[in-house]
Amino acid sequence: MKRFFASLLLVVILTSFVMPVFGAEQATTPSGLTFTQMEQEIARLMDEHIGITVPGAAVVIVHEGEILLSRGFGFSDIENQTPIDPATTLFLYASVNKPFVWVSVMQLAEQGLMTLDGDITNYLPPSFAFEKPLTMRDLMNHTGGFAEVVMGVTIHTDPIPTLEYTLLATQPNQIFTPGEVSAYSNWGSALAAMAVAHVSGREYATFERDGVLLPTGMQNTLNLPYWMNNTAFLADIANGYNGGNGNFNHQPIVYRVTPYPAGGMIGTAEDLAHFIKALTPPAGQSGELFTNPQTLQTLFSSSSPDPANRPTPHHGFMPQRGAYPAFGHGGNRPGFSANLTIVPELRFGFAILTNVSGESNLITALSQLLLGEPPASSYYNAVIPNAEAFEGRFITARRTYGDFMDVLSHAGLMTPLADIIALDANTIQFSLEGWGSATYRQIAPHIFTLYDASEAPFVGQVFPQLHFRMEDGVAVQIMDAGGFDYTIRPEGRTTGILVASLIAYIVGGGFFLLAPIVMFVVFIIRRKKRKPSTHFDRFQIGMMLAGTAMTINSTIEPLLFAFNSNRTLAEMSIYIWLNWIFVGLMLLSLAGGIWQWKSKEGSKILFITTAIISAMFIVLLQNWNFFTFL
Repeated sequence: MKRFFASLLLVVILTSFVMPVFGAEQATTPSGLTFTQMEQEIARLMDEHIGITVPGAAVVIVHEGEILLSRGFGFSDIENQTPIDPATTLFLYASVNKPFVWVSVMQLAEQGLMTLDGDITNYLPPSFAFEKPLTMRDLMNHTGGFAEVVMGVTIHTDPIPTLEYTLLATQPNQIFTPGEVSAYSNWGSALAAMAVAHVSGREYATFERDGVLLPTGMQNTLNLPYWMNNTAFLADIANGYNGGNGNFNHQPIVYRVTPYPAGGMIGTAEDLAHFIKALTPPAGQSGELFTNPQTLQTLFSSSSPDPANRPTPHHGFMPQRGAYPAFGHGGNRPGFSANLTIVPELRFGFAILTNVSGESNLITALSQLLLGEPPASSYYNAVIPNAEAFEGRFITARRTYGDFMDVLSHAGLMTPLADIIALDANTIQFSLEGWGSATYRQIAPHIFTLYDASEAPFVGQVFPQLHFRMEDGVAVQIMDAGGFDYTIRPEGRTTGILVASLIAYIVGGGFFLLAPIVMFVVFIIRRKKRKPSTHFDRFQIGMMLAGTAMTINSTIEPLLFAFNSNRTLAEMSIYIWLNWIFVGLMLLSLAGGIWQWKSKEGSKILFITTAIISAMFIVLLQNWNFFTFL
């Protein structure tokens, strides 16, 4: 017996030297890589992307309250070859700002100062009113029903208008019933911050700084208005770029962004590591941001009242595809792309900040490398519908409504349209125009999980699972847990209507663009024949030229926005006013022509043709909201 215990003791002693305690060699990422392997794979990944798809990037990785990796790759300033330092180089966080809003909301909810299911107007100034009642939970889930707001979100004035003023000036229509459709909304997120400000009695940026940034040690992060004109702070900001394939163009930074809580924060990668640490305290502890551990558990739980059939974000945090439940948020601003991911179960998280617009390849690859693949889904043991029932063309719920950008949205020029094609009785192909296709298999009635996204990794990462809502056996909505639902096109916005509208625009616009040339030729001929123009001719010419001007104006209007989405409301309203003026001139010319109708001179057929085409063109532009003020 003594010899046995002596041998056992010897084994324990030897094992303690051969097998180290939980550390870099033994611990693994959620994907199963040891941390040594992780560093090697990240270095390989960066070699494939730095200088090719991105100018530079900062990566931080946190595990059990410690920063395991903090590295900069590439340059913050290509021209001067300035290296990126994750501790000091500043980036625009873009929509990675939103998790800070949701943490602020949960802090007030924990204190009993607001509830997630109370009418949101209870927590807002009396100046706010909504056609359809909604809750804070709706804002967290992006199910407030709001249309997309793209105009007026960039301001060019100092000082910055108040958050309340900006929100009221850009308040969108509610095009969906709250709670039914998840349409990602910057405006709704900023509205949640407005509620935090009103309930707390402090400007949101002040509440955020005192309640979130400083307690977590985020010393190098500021939100508006604190960094506005703060030259000392902004001295370390990276240059933003656009482009790819090794060709990058400097992207002037759009500093004045409002409503700022949705994406106005600037900071470092290491500061995001501190945020991750605060949200991944030891089990049973609440961390620096909350007083009750249950609040943190609630934050990372589903905020959907019916998560099995209505997937939504988890209290504002977007589910991420991986071997373990993971949550986070991405972000994009001109010149910058970002991502933050947290795996609460493993106390693991990472952040990547890049200085290039619209980056997805590197961020997706890094996420897959660290998070791994989810467990295989088992098939539902019941009769499931044939995949052909889900076929169709869908438009994102995150779309504009009631302004001239409707035509851009429904034509897929602002955001990609989605196509569902059945590959067999149980498999569908989900295609996003411009992004590629992924295949999904039905694991339960109306629920499909990702099967293969090798040709479009980004699509698979953003849409790991698709839930379909059916009406009378027809798929009318694709529900996604990340706030990006798709719906069938509403009446009057179908492909047939779009094609008919395009034909009408070509016919009407072509007629009016050719009109000045025809009028000039007629003028020359009449001059040679010494045949003077009559009042009837002049009214006809006036109607034509008004149509020509309206055609040019209505073409410039969407093109200006397409080339620069950071237009102000005042800039674009000018073109709406001009359309009204041109319509007025058309009607005056029409009335004058009718008044001079008995004149023996002039072509009555041309006048009637012009009047009919003018009416058609006005109806067309009215249908697509080219006379609607933003």
